[in-house]
Amino acid sequence: LLRKIVDSDSLPSLSPIAIQLVELASDDRSSAPDLAAIIEKDPSLATRLLKLVGSAFYARPERVSSISQAVVLLGFKKVRVMALSLSLRDTFPMGEHGGMD
Repeated sequence: LLRKIVDSDSLPSLSPIAIQLVELASDDRSSAPDLAAIIEKDPSLATRLLKLVGSAFYARPERVSSISQAVVLLGFKKVRVMALSLSLRDTFPMGEHGGMD
């Protein structure tokens, strides 16, 4: 396995936006608008976040209409976990990827 890793020409890497988001969500000095600004740079991530907060699990009487509202509703920890898990899923899809299973 180690030889396969070393000999591999192209190991997939995490999305730079996801890395920024995870780092910022871990910073105690960051705010919801800071996280929202990064999420808005990735339309796929923004859409997934809004779909998540619009789901029945987070049912609210009024619709969440901004990324900042969604970040506040979910909380920094859940946003960080969501960004990391989506990035990992996109980076390492199920099955074989570039010679790695």
